Amino acid sequence: MSVYRSTDGESSPTSAKVDEEKNLAESTTNTLSNVAVGESTEIFGQLSVWQKLANCGVELRGVEPVPEAERTDTRYLNVGTWLGASMLNLLPCMGFTMISAVVGGQCLVAVSDNSLSTNSGIAIIAIISMVLTVAGYKIMHVFLRYAWIPSVVSIIISVGVGGKHLKHQATVEPLTAQTVITFASLIAGYMIPFAGTLGDYVVYMPPNAPRLRIFLYAWLGICIPSVTLMTLGAAIGATVSVTPSWSDAYNLNSIGGVMSAMLEPAGGFGKFVTLILALSVISNTAPSVYSLSLNFQVLAPGLYRIPRIIHVIISTGILIGVGIGAAEKFINSLESFLGVISYWSAGFVGIQLVEWLVFRHRDPATYDQSIWNNKSLLPSGIPALISLILPFAIVVPSMDQVWYVGPIATKTGDLGFEFALVITPFIYYPLRKLEMKYFRNGCL
Repeated sequence: MSVYRSTDGESSPTSAKVDEEKNLAESTTNTLSNVAVGESTEIFGQLSVWQKLANCGVELRGVEPVPEAERTDTRYLNVGTWLGASMLNLLPCMGFTMISAVVGGQCLVAVSDNSLSTNSGIAIIAIISMVLTVAGYKIMHVFLRYAWIPSVVSIIISVGVGGKHLKHQATVEPLTAQTVITFASLIAGYMIPFAGTLGDYVVYMPPNAPRLRIFLYAWLGICIPSVTLMTLGAAIGATVSVTPSWSDAYNLNSIGGVMSAMLEPAGGFGKFVTLILALSVISNTAPSVYSLSLNFQVLAPGLYRIPRIIHVIISTGILIGVGIGAAEKFINSLESFLGVISYWSAGFVGIQLVEWLVFRHRDPATYDQSIWNNKSLLPSGIPALISLILPFAIVVPSMDQVWYVGPIATKTGDLGFEFALVITPFIYYPLRKLEMKYFRNGCL
């Protein structure tokens, strides 16, 4: 890299930094241009196709670093409106997207009085999400900035119309420590995986963006709707078994059927509100598919050269296929998925805390953007992988799932999350130190 020289012949640190950012910006721009048109025109067609998309405002950038000159998005509240190793990011992201698509599809089936199949409903939700995702970061944010309003109004109307039944609750068993611990691990499995994708939605914000505000917006954007709707969902779920019309609707169309039954007294207007609720899941599925497309680009060397739009189409196809299969046994699929993901989430948190607090001393500058696609200069990831796998020797006996209950879990409840969270950092720290000493010459 060339370095500007000061008048006394020595390198100027400020000039060197400017020159480095300039080279990074030029490199990124060149890479982006190649990705936008496709490096192989035999595969990806002519330049004009991609250029026309870019001219229409479609985002063509994938996982390439965003030059500082292009980080101009100061709408920090945007992170509060987004409700998402690459494979480990892909799985929870795909799983939650699948769940949302299935629920939306079931609502569409209920609105159509079962003239539409669940498979078709899932496909409709996925395709609409794909269209938004193809447009990219900026256009999708415009949609998400306002999409929550009709969703909230529809939920309030649903509770207002069907709320009279909520006072009739099924008898439940008294709470035990085991059930509380198991439920806590499920909630953690739902919340934590968002950390693996939130970075996708702040890359266009400037380096001097207010950290506290971004944290609060992201945290509140996840916690407020999640806590509110989980509480409402628990109340509705406890009512289904003691309300015949809701029970019949649930047996027919699962969650979508229950929402339709709640709004049935409102007639045609109720169906319209159910339709809004069905489409509201797009606010979740669209950004998730966006993150999926970026994760696919870093799944294997060279995949980042394939335009992000192609990855979006592939992700949508997988979403439809897997979602249709999961819809047949929705609740079992949901419970099994959330439970297993929580164990990975715990290990992820442990590794990130050690890496950020111990090795990088909370300094973002320790992440060198210029080596983002240089495998020989990047950490191997092997310490993290080993640290995630080894704790399962204790995690498995501590699991309490629909399909398996370990010997420890029978006595204590599901402690798999807690064991993974505690054990993983103690394995990761020495392995990372060894990697730095013997394979990275002391470098991070």
